[in-house]
Amino acid sequence: MKLIRMRNPNCLLLIALWGFLGTVVFGSSDSPFANPDKPPPKPAEKGNNLPIPQKFKPPVKQQPSPFELRGYYKFEGQWRFYLYNRNDREGAWLDSDENSTAVSYAGETFVFDTENKEVAHEGFQPITLVETPKPTGKAFTPAPAKSSSPAKPKNPNPTVKKPGPPPIPKPRK
Repeated sequence: MKLIRMRNPNCLLLIALWGFLGTVVFGSSDSPFANPDKPPPKPAEKGNNLPIPQKFKPPVKQQPSPFELRGYYKFEGQWRFYLYNRNDREGAWLDSDENSTAVSYAGETFVFDTENKEVAHEGFQPITLVETPKPTGKAFTPAPAKSSSPAKPKNPNPTVKKPGPPPIPKPRK
C-alpha cells in the first residue's frame, strides 16, 4: 500500500482556511440545530439571578423515652408519680409540688404536667401513663382432676386383718 504524501506543506493551511471561510459565509451558530429565522437567546447574566436555595432542615423526630409512667396520685397537695426505667428495670416514686418546675432522677430532668397527666422528658417524647395489656383469648378454667386408678371399695369391716405372706423357713444346719 502506498502512503500518500502531501507534496505541499501549505495544504493543511489551505484546508483550515477553507473551513474558516465556510463558517463566515454561512454564519456561525452555537448549535448546529438552531433555527436561522429565530434570533439567538439572550446570554444569561452571571449575577445573583438564581434564587437562593432554602436550607433543608429535616424534622427532628423525638425518640421514645426509656422511662414509663406507671402511676400517679395527689395526696395533701403534692403529686407523686412512678417512673420505671425499662433499660435498668428499676423504678421510683417521685414527688412533684404544685410550685415545682422539675424533678431530677437518675441524672435526668422530668416535669409532671398535672393537666394532661403526662411527664415531659427533655429530648424525648412525652411520657404518658402505660396501659395494662388487655387479656386475650378465653379465661383458663381448670378441669377437675381425674384419678388414674379405679376407685377402691371401702372395707366394711376395718378390724379384720388380711392374711400376710407366709413366713420364710429358716435353713437347716
